[in-house]
Formats: sequence, structure tokens, C-alpha cells
Amino acid sequence: MTYPFEAPRGALTQRAALSRSFNASPGFSAARALPTRPLPCARSRQLPRRAARFSYMDRHGKIIEVPHIFPDMPDLATACAAFARGTLIATDSGQVAVEDLQPGDRIMTRDNEAASLRWIGSTAINYRADTAHSKEGSLRVLTGALGHQHPQTDLILHHDTRVVVDHPICAMQHGVRSALVPARALADFDSIITLRPIGAVEFFNLILDRHQIIFANGLETESYHPGPEICALHSGEMHHHMAHLFPWMEGRLERFGPMALPRLCETEVAALTQA
Repeated sequence: MTYPFEAPRGALTQRAALSRSFNASPGFSAARALPTRPLPCARSRQLPRRAARFSYMDRHGKIIEVPHIFPDMPDLATACAAFARGTLIATDSGQVAVEDLQPGDRIMTRDNEAASLRWIGSTAINYRADTAHSKEGSLRVLTGALGHQHPQTDLILHHDTRVVVDHPICAMQHGVRSALVPARALADFDSIITLRPIGAVEFFNLILDRHQIIFANGLETESYHPGPEICALHSGEMHHHMAHLFPWMEGRLERFGPMALPRLCETEVAALTQA
């Protein structure tokens, strides 16, 4: 198959260097989050609409399923899109396909503890037909792309999904050896490749009681967290849609809490291999 994107300059070198230093180390404390991009413009009436579904557990333990339609803004789409259908998520009862998870299931975390799934959302993205995503593509992370059994089998991710890497520069700059980096920053036309399938790809995302590092096909990635900029919102259209997506928070997005690990932008990922 021919892929219609050019490989980012130096991406293979970046991915190889990070792969050599990839070695999960438990016990890190939560670290400050870094802003990755400005908030989107609120002129959403001119944007196409996106349909999504989500299920959540309310304060009484009842599972509620809700459909929702919202402007196709990147931050809103990402809330429902991280792992493609068929991705295996580690739970306390073994690996479970992401589409089969239910609120209340116990998800295994990097701390070797199980945390309750509070919310699961999904949406379908057609990278060729959806205007807002026509310049992007899903990512295939091949088996072992980031080290032995990382991931254990090929993994399909949304283009904004982050994965965990270990690098000594992270420890010097952020106080922890590990950081979350956009998987697209590691795309190299070799072991992490960009795809533009003809049909739609159904993606899912997960929220636990707090931000956690979880395992998708054996690879360390993250549960959903909107980031500090959005958590600081108290009004406006973005806040309105976020409050609808996560009703148990009652509009108080700060309830997402601190980040489990710092997030690096693509420029910072490139700097890791140049330092």
C-alpha cells in the first residue's frame, strides 16, 4: 500500500532514539501539564457537525447512554477519539476490546492498580470525507515499534493520541523520566505510519476517576484529560459542549484533576533527540 504523506524530517531518528530509551518505570508522581496549542475559535456555526455517543456512570452508580452532536472542533472530537475499534485495553480480568468496555469496569494502570471506568465515548472519522480531518490520518503503530512488546500487536490510534516515552532529558526538564508525546510526532513511514483508509474509522476514548496511564495493546498511553487550558474554562461554547459530554462534573471541568505525566508538543519531542 502507498501512503499519501511524506515522512516528517528526522522522524525515524526521533522514533529510534526514543525506542532505545523506552523502559517503563513505575512510581512517578503527577507532573505539571504543558500547553500544546491555543484554544479553538468559537465560530462553530460554520463548522460541520460531528455525531458521537457516550456512556457514563452517574453519582448513584447508574449507567446512562447519551447521543450527542457537536461542532467538529479538534478538542471536542479528541474527547471521543483515541483508540480504534478492536484495541485491547488491559483490565483486572484480562484484555478487553475497547468497544466492549462498560462504565464500572476496572482498568489496569501503570501503578499496577485497577481504576474504575467512569465514561466511554465514541465517534467515527472518515479522513477522506470529513472536512475537519481531511489533512490528517489515523496512525498504525506496528508491533514492537517502541521497544520489545510495545505494543504487543499492531495498534490503530487517532492522530492526536499520546503515548508514553522515557528519556533522561524529561527527568532534567520536568522532574520525571517519562512524558506523554503525540504519536504522530514519531511517525516514520517504517514502524509508525499514517493511514488514510477509504471508509470511516470508529474510535473510542476513556475517562477514569482521575487521569491515568493505561495500556492499549500493551503500549502505555493515557486516559482522556482535556488539558489545563480547557479545564480552566467556566463559560463559552467549548465549556458548554464539554459540560454536556461529562454531565457528572456539573460544568466543573477542574474535576479532571492533575495530569499523570507532563505532555510534550511535537517541537519538544524533536528536541529530545537533539539535546
